[in-house]
Amino acid sequence: MIGRDAALIVVEPQNDFTEGGALPAPGASEAIKVINKIIPRFRHVIASKDWHPPDHCSFTKWPVHCVAGTTGAKFHFSLDQRNIRAIIHTGVERDDDAYSVFENTHLEAMLRADGIKRVYITGFVLDICVYETAVSAVALGFDTYIVLDATKPAYPDQLEETIEKIKDAGIKVMNSKDLS
Repeated sequence: MIGRDAALIVVEPQNDFTEGGALPAPGASEAIKVINKIIPRFRHVIASKDWHPPDHCSFTKWPVHCVAGTTGAKFHFSLDQRNIRAIIHTGVERDDDAYSVFENTHLEAMLRADGIKRVYITGFVLDICVYETAVSAVALGFDTYIVLDATKPAYPDQLEETIEKIKDAGIKVMNSKDLS
């Protein structure tokens, strides 16, 4: 079990970000298998959902995705949800185009109340919402890790540049086998 001061944040493991969805991350279902393997190692597991109204502002930039209550907004069927203790909804207001799970949510307060000092971030997509969530976590003073084999990028051809950008932001990268 990972220490009491650590939390796992699973960013948007939803149908619309997996194969066959509106904005799929190639290989997402493989990353969910890794997420399922590491979830039981954490006492604190929080998952987020993009949860948009039908007229959300992001739909001018991206395809319609994760509309509240739709199949695309549901967690992927293979995600093991038994140990998820909280679900954070993002992008719930028409003009709220949040990419970080910390933005306009109670996530920071929840983590602080639980004495969390380290966060391990997984989910989708690496180069957008996972990255922005990790940047926010660093800015808020959390020791921040991205578990690379438990996430997938929207743009796999830019993975090397994405990892450099992540490291430049003070975020640590690791694979699930290195969790201790």
